[in-house]
Amino acid sequence: MSQQIDAIYDNGVLKPLVPLSLPDKALVKLTVEAQSIVEPTDKLAAQKEALRKLWQELDKLPQTRNNDGWSVRQHDELLYGGKK
Repeated sequence: MSQQIDAIYDNGVLKPLVPLSLPDKALVKLTVEAQSIVEPTDKLAAQKEALRKLWQELDKLPQTRNNDGWSVRQHDELLYGGKK
């Protein structure tokens, strides 16, 4: 699997701007292409853009119900076995 992502280099650590679907301790190969030094305000703007893109992807997911008869209002009953 290959994907191109944006990241910020901060105190010796590359921090992706979007979540990665990789298992823990996955071995990856990086090719680093420096774009520019990101100032804190630019960093915030980049994070907001990443969040906007994430919401766009989430909006593409189907909005279906599981029809199991439970609702959010029955949270305690489901978790603790009785009405609270």
